[in-house]
Amino acid sequence: LDRDRFLFAFRSALAVLIGCLLSMLEPVSAPFETAFLVGLTVVIVMETSVGSTILKGGQRALGTIFGVVSGLFVAWFLVEVVESSHLQTILLVLSFPVFVLILQYIRLFPFYARTNYAVLVAVITFG
Repeated sequence: LDRDRFLFAFRSALAVLIGCLLSMLEPVSAPFETAFLVGLTVVIVMETSVGSTILKGGQRALGTIFGVVSGLFVAWFLVEVVESSHLQTILLVLSFPVFVLILQYIRLFPFYARTNYAVLVAVITFG
């Protein structure tokens, strides 16, 4: 049994347990679904070191903010600028692959390689 691996796994499980229990204290419409999502987030973000976990959490926050702002801009554009509902639908469907194309292209430059996780979160949030 590898001590370091076991401790990481134990800390992850403990963080999931604490996160799930805390999420169930807040009155929400679907407490078990919320607890599951909190636990899933902990598993996805958890790294072997505190610094790496904080960095990944920061990337998650930035990716979420960028995805939300981008999605709101597209929604505003479609409602305020495009008059035809048929054209709105077409542009809405096309906006996601175009967003993916732009972010995936930018992500391949060495400077942005460290932001892979933020890009992934932005794409998921936008979609």
